[in-house]
Amino acid sequence: MLCGNRNGDLICLMCFSVMFAGVATEPVRRPPPTFEIIEKGNYLNFSASAPESTVPHCWKYVFQYRKCNEEQFTVYANEDDGWSVQVQYDAACKYIVQVQAKYDTRYCGEIEQDSDVSDPVYFGQNGDPNLPSKVAMIAIPVILCFCLIVAIVLFRRHKEKFLPKVPTPSNFFKDMFDSNKEMTKSLNVGEIYVPNEEVVEEVHVEPTTSHLSEYNQ
Repeated sequence: MLCGNRNGDLICLMCFSVMFAGVATEPVRRPPPTFEIIEKGNYLNFSASAPESTVPHCWKYVFQYRKCNEEQFTVYANEDDGWSVQVQYDAACKYIVQVQAKYDTRYCGEIEQDSDVSDPVYFGQNGDPNLPSKVAMIAIPVILCFCLIVAIVLFRRHKEKFLPKVPTPSNFFKDMFDSNKEMTKSLNVGEIYVPNEEVVEEVHVEPTTSHLSEYNQ
């Protein structure tokens, strides 16, 4: 109704200008950044593309991930981190990762809006959480049996070293006597002379009768 006259046309033009100006100045929501998951030893690197912005220091990336159906973890990356972050890797778990770019409106104003959350990216597979204990239950008895067999074989092969024969006392003295004989022969020493026992005859002296008769007279 106001647009039917000159003043009304001016008012309508001003209203449309304000409306279009408001639409033009409204921040545009960016698409989520693209990223990839790289395995490096015992760690995973979440590496994302840099934001297409003249003020990259106003942005930070929020990575949200889950593993083995556990609770959600949140880590952050910015320009100083090279838009990547490193987390501990569990090979027995499946990782589900998403990222969102957030704009710092506190220090950089409300020129930009946060991006949408990316679609989830999956890495790895969920393993059996009881697998290490099962492997240990099988491997430990096998290793013990193998070690026992090896010990028995080595013991039988080197039995004389572990259990030397103890000589009997009679054999010990016999060997010692024989060794003394051999030592005597080696020194060229003859056998010790042992004199034979001499037979001594007893002599009894009896007085003659002639001497006795003279004595009586």
